[in-house]
Amino acid sequence: MKSLPNPGVSALATASPTQETLRVRAIRESDAFDHELCRRLAGLTSLPRRYASWSSPVAPGLVDPTQILVACVDGLLVGRAVLEAVYPPYCEVVNLCVRPDYRRQGVGTALVREAQLRARCMGFKYMAAQIGLDDRRSRSFHEKLGFLPAAAGEMRRMVALLDVPMVRLFEQAHRGSKFASGPDEDLGAGWWRLEWRDGSQYVALSMFGGSCQYDCDGLLPVVRAYSASDEGVVLQIRADAPETIRTDEPGRYPSSHAGRAEVRVAVRNMGEAEFVGAVRAVLQPGLGVSDVAGADAEELRVGPGSTGQAAFTVAVQPGFSRDALRFTSYPAIPLTAEVCWEEGTVLLSAAARVT
Repeated sequence: MKSLPNPGVSALATASPTQETLRVRAIRESDAFDHELCRRLAGLTSLPRRYASWSSPVAPGLVDPTQILVACVDGLLVGRAVLEAVYPPYCEVVNLCVRPDYRRQGVGTALVREAQLRARCMGFKYMAAQIGLDDRRSRSFHEKLGFLPAAAGEMRRMVALLDVPMVRLFEQAHRGSKFASGPDEDLGAGWWRLEWRDGSQYVALSMFGGSCQYDCDGLLPVVRAYSASDEGVVLQIRADAPETIRTDEPGRYPSSHAGRAEVRVAVRNMGEAEFVGAVRAVLQPGLGVSDVAGADAEELRVGPGSTGQAAFTVAVQPGFSRDALRFTSYPAIPLTAEVCWEEGTVLLSAAARVT
């Protein structure tokens, strides 16, 4: 059979892995964070001074916030996938299936590429997928679409980096770098390290959360730590927060800690020059900073051989809704901090259940 036309699927979804499609469109509200990031990395603006907020990708009044994508051939529905793009910067593609008589004809590829395109356009940075631990065919399929092994338990989790500037810049500067993935023994149980290395120079992301089982432990797998050694810059950065945010029931007197969580960021500078940057909250819709001082991005200066810390407190706002959590694989939200300096930026998160 000839290649499928895939009506209704974007040009990027049908492009070969070696091709790229340029799309030009009007700026959207959801572009605000990426627009600022682009200007900052290009040197057109300074470090941020206030917190940022994700735009909600969930349409008001939408009962099910997930997106069902379908692939059709001559009007016949032959494949489907579900995009769980609810709480930035993490999303997941689940329930990918293709009719047996239309497999190995690009249908699954088109569905996943369309999901990736939609997620990028909404500002998501990571896309997860979960496959059978010994399913070599599914692993090969996802690897061809840019997914990397990111954990292994009863099942295997894979992750695609939709937009991680520091990794992309390292790969561009070190064409011969090698990728490795495995448990992060330095950080302990539950951590998984993705590392790109060229000799003594490297950049690494450490993920935490999720059980890799059919019945998940409720924690969304997130990138909580970043480390790098490149051209004299040697950094280790980690974010931590409580695993639970408790909202108060209507009519009950709120407790002092209900609906609040402190996010802590630690920067360890093992380089030869002072680290100067800023740490700010990037808030989910319905979350806010708990005080005026927390709305300002905290400047952080860390001398060589030293460790510096910054913290902010997020609070659940009256407009926050837990409804979307019922439709996602992981009933948790990411509490995200952006750590940025003149040479780069990284988003680190801690997953928290909302009860």
